[in-house]
Amino acid sequence: MRSHFFLGFHYLFSRKSYRGLTLLKVTALTGIMVSVFSFLIIHSVMNGFSNHLKSTLRGFQSDLTIQGLNKDQLQKLGPFIKNQENFIEFEGILQTWDALNYAVHVKGINWNHLERGNLKIYYFPDIVHSQSKNPKILIGEELYGRFTQVFGDKNKVTLINPVGVLSPTGELSPTTGVVEIVGIFKAGFYDYDNAYVLMEEKDITGFIEAELNPNKLALWAWPGLSLKTIKEKVLTLCPECRVDTWEEQNQRYLTALNLEKIGMTLLLMMVSVITSLNVFSLVLLSVVSKNRDVAILYCLGAEKGWIARVFVMMGFLLGFLGTLVGLSLALVSIYYLKTYPIFLPSAYYLEFLPIELDVKILFFLLFLVPLVTMVVSLWPSYRVKKMSPIEILRNTA
Repeated sequence: MRSHFFLGFHYLFSRKSYRGLTLLKVTALTGIMVSVFSFLIIHSVMNGFSNHLKSTLRGFQSDLTIQGLNKDQLQKLGPFIKNQENFIEFEGILQTWDALNYAVHVKGINWNHLERGNLKIYYFPDIVHSQSKNPKILIGEELYGRFTQVFGDKNKVTLINPVGVLSPTGELSPTTGVVEIVGIFKAGFYDYDNAYVLMEEKDITGFIEAELNPNKLALWAWPGLSLKTIKEKVLTLCPECRVDTWEEQNQRYLTALNLEKIGMTLLLMMVSVITSLNVFSLVLLSVVSKNRDVAILYCLGAEKGWIARVFVMMGFLLGFLGTLVGLSLALVSIYYLKTYPIFLPSAYYLEFLPIELDVKILFFLLFLVPLVTMVVSLWPSYRVKKMSPIEILRNTA
């Protein structure tokens, strides 16, 4: 094995190669370096964005949302639950002072627990301490940005629940009321900031019928516990309950994100495979250019299979060195980008470029790329077996 390594390394970095072969070596090595570097950087950015999105979604919502669970059943879930909170929600309409209507999702929660979510809240000092008896609300930053003007008394808007209560005749009647905007919140996710309104749970009851909008229970599990296991436990205790995890509630976003990651990974892998074709050409030309060395090794008693493995080792070393350098450059770049982040325009809805290394991908590349270059080197390497040492020496004499 040492002799294979030594000869493969010698042929790879031999100074006696003609210029065309040297250029091909540089091209192949650079191609592997760039493809590995690009793969790790792009995957780290996508991984950082994915984790940021999941953190945002999980911060605004609870781990599990349950409807229909009673107190006795809830007590049996005690060992699994870190925090819990009741909430009510409905789809409504927000009508501003200038008669503009906005479809909103109204959520009634305990404002003392707002810190559980990753929310940035900005209160209007002159309004939040007012003596007004109107219900107070917080609206998303993007929704607030769509308002033409909200100043002074015009911070009061009308909230409409189209299916608020049941009339004596059994028909659904809307409920309306004046509410006061006391601040804005930023969840870090456009759909939340553009459509959600937060209201105190005690105030939202005036806009709903209890039978039409029953209380729901938000549960936060202890870190490390499987939400799937907790959901199965809840359904065992209460088969008629409706239980949704945060992943199920955001399945559309998570599925799109996973498909994007898979597509980008396949594309980058195709680039790496195309780059490995340079290795195929390099090993093939090396076999041809080193035919005199091959003939001499034959005469010294080397077996054809042994000589072929020398060129396979050459392809492996090329892939390994290219991968090692590419990974090193990528790790330095990732460290730099985490230390000195690139700030992004507000259109991206991110403060800075998210980047997070996945160690599994690092070892995956360190194993896969040299393996691919070694496999690609097999066919040109084993052409050595078809060579005749006598013919080679006669033609090169």
